[in-house]
Amino acid sequence: MRRVAAGLAAVVALTGCGGNDAASGSAPTTTAPTTTPTTTVRTTTTAPTTTVRTTAPVTTAAPRATGSLAGRVIVVDPGHNGGNAAHPAVIGRQVDAGGFQKDCNTTGTAGGGYTEATFNWETALVLRADLEAAGATVIMTRDSNTGVGPCIDERGQIAARARADLLVSIHGDGAPASGHGFHVITPTVVHGYTDATAGPSARLAGFVRDQLVAGGLHVSTYVGSNGINPRGDLGTLNRAGVPAVIVECGNMANAADLALMRSDAGHRAIAADLARGVAAFLG
Repeated sequence: MRRVAAGLAAVVALTGCGGNDAASGSAPTTTAPTTTPTTTVRTTTTAPTTTVRTTAPVTTAAPRATGSLAGRVIVVDPGHNGGNAAHPAVIGRQVDAGGFQKDCNTTGTAGGGYTEATFNWETALVLRADLEAAGATVIMTRDSNTGVGPCIDERGQIAARARADLLVSIHGDGAPASGHGFHVITPTVVHGYTDATAGPSARLAGFVRDQLVAGGLHVSTYVGSNGINPRGDLGTLNRAGVPAVIVECGNMANAADLALMRSDAGHRAIAADLARGVAAFLG
């Protein structure tokens, strides 16, 4: 991501945005103590009390996940947060991202005045509804789009503490406007962190990629290979302790990608594809 200004367990995350958890860079060799953000985040399965719309996105137009997800616990991570930009000291604090230090969080990217944090939030609400309709228990890493954080390490640890079946992180990318399409980020082996989860996460990424393609989306023309991008520098994936992926749903600098990503129909279609990918992986 590029900054604008920022049973088996599995985690699905959406990135490829302007935030630091998908930013490149070498990793220090020292390990910092695990910390959590100063802002407490509720991991609740009840509907958020604050949204960026007057009503939640409608979820009836696209088919939901097939098969029963009863008994499954899934963490949905809407990347970044709408209040991050106003709190640079909080999101700039260094945290353990998997044996190296990174910023707690970033603001994310934007396109045409539509922020990535808003896209992530609105799509996550639809995905939560789809997964719950299939019987899953869903834990959100944040409960509004007006707060700050949580930090990238805490987002992953929410899934680890819940012993979730998986984590999906939703993001939007901020790449050159000539590039378009989605990609799914999966963790590489980071010893002491992802030894047991890198393999299952790669399988989860494959199922998610296949369902997004089946739903009509195109794989990225500018990063990864066939829609998959393995990385070892992302704290949410490294700290999850369960199968986890970050989905960069499109490039918000590309006009066609942005048109889909800012529409209710796009939120429903992307969420439905993600839900089917989760169900296929767990089935």
